[in-house]
Amino acid sequence: MNQGVQFQQKGALAGCTSSQVVVTTNVNAGMTSLAVAVPQCAAPDQMVRVPGHGSVRLLIVPEILAIVPDATNYPNTFIHGSGFVCGAGETDIILSTGPLASNQVLSLTCSQIYISIRPQSGEQIQIKTAGGRSQLFTMP
Repeated sequence: MNQGVQFQQKGALAGCTSSQVVVTTNVNAGMTSLAVAVPQCAAPDQMVRVPGHGSVRLLIVPEILAIVPDATNYPNTFIHGSGFVCGAGETDIILSTGPLASNQVLSLTCSQIYISIRPQSGEQIQIKTAGGRSQLFTMP
């Protein structure tokens, strides 16, 4: 049976606005479980609504997939991943030496952060949002 699942998003539309999206999925015959792909830019801490069945709290923990120096603009660096949240104070970048100052974050989307520094090789980096903390990522 098809079932719509309602998610809140942050930054999926222009700017850093909040929006809502419905994702259709199949529910098992006994209506006791479902599996659904969480949309990109899902809000990190939200109540996901399954109309007619209730809601459940969902935490999106950020994940760092790669850290790539900007080859054309030294020392700027890209952090690629998922679960990042746009907006002042929504995403913290934590280096081995402590939190990165907000003025060193040049841009931030739900899948990419662009910073004005190049972390040292071997330095550990972590991303923190309302959904939790990413695993430590070691700069190559």
